[in-house]
Amino acid sequence: MLAKVSAPHTFNDTVALAPYRAPLVRACIHEAKFARNERAIALLGQLLGEYLNATFPHETKSDIHLVPIPLSEQRLRERGYNQVLEITYSARPRARHIHIHETLLQKIRHTPSQTSLTRSERLQNLNGVFAVGEHAVPLTAHLILFDDVVTTGTTLAEAARALTRAGFTHIDQLALAH
Repeated sequence: MLAKVSAPHTFNDTVALAPYRAPLVRACIHEAKFARNERAIALLGQLLGEYLNATFPHETKSDIHLVPIPLSEQRLRERGYNQVLEITYSARPRARHIHIHETLLQKIRHTPSQTSLTRSERLQNLNGVFAVGEHAVPLTAHLILFDDVVTTGTTLAEAARALTRAGFTHIDQLALAH
């Protein structure tokens, strides 16, 4: 099982649940991202759900708001799905009381993939790419930004900046792997 790969660790203000260098983790993420492999999505959802369930005591779960990193409209059309969103919903059986907000954060312009860019190019690539849509989430809510992989932390940091500009005050960053 993926949860046995290693303990979560923190990288650039982001909690990462597993090492990307672990072959099983990397394979599951690739299968979820590029092949929409339901088994891989379920395993990654299980990892996420178990972490959320263990980290947030039962009495606070209803106060936790999970915000998956969105894809641009173009990338969503190309791929046909957002693997981060599917993994988030797959975590639901283990973390039933955590709210999922799939439209709170929006990616307002298409960007090239981050994987081939340098750190400075990544920062420039994502500058101002996220916006907060209409919502009923209290600005004091505990938000957890969630992505599948964190490399430099640029995507999650830029998303957190957009939420902070909108007035949110309690934002954590979480990724499946680093």
